[in-house]
Amino acid sequence: MSTIDFQFSKKQVEYLVYSLFVGAWVTDHELSTEKTEYKTEIEKLEQHVLGVAFNAKYFDWIEYDDNYGMYFVSQSKEEELIKQIIDTHNQDNFWIELEDQLSLRDIVKKYGKEKVENMDLEELAKERFEIMDQYTDEFEKHGIDRFYLKK
Repeated sequence: MSTIDFQFSKKQVEYLVYSLFVGAWVTDHELSTEKTEYKTEIEKLEQHVLGVAFNAKYFDWIEYDDNYGMYFVSQSKEEELIKQIIDTHNQDNFWIELEDQLSLRDIVKKYGKEKVENMDLEELAKERFEIMDQYTDEFEKHGIDRFYLKK
């Protein structure tokens, strides 16, 4: 296997660790439970970078667990990263997905499923974004205060 040497500042290593943590977290939590080559390689990369940072004594929040023979981000740093990055992403993604699904529902209701399936993609995207913008405005102004299920 050929290798490439990189030189990183301490700050760059810190953000590389954060990025790998988030990437590993997403692959562990969002992909199937089956161990794929992608998951395995992400885990190896994360372990390599954590090991280098741990051995360089860069951060006190990287720990080595003798029982597992693996490096880990400390629980407090993990909680901080989850709150700071992952929860924020999930919150933003929730609103985007909600607006997207509601806009599609409204377009299908307006034109019918068959017409929407055969609609020009540019026209569909334009209409969808216009409706999504209306939902964005609504949710930014009122959150879910005026969002009710009609029976």
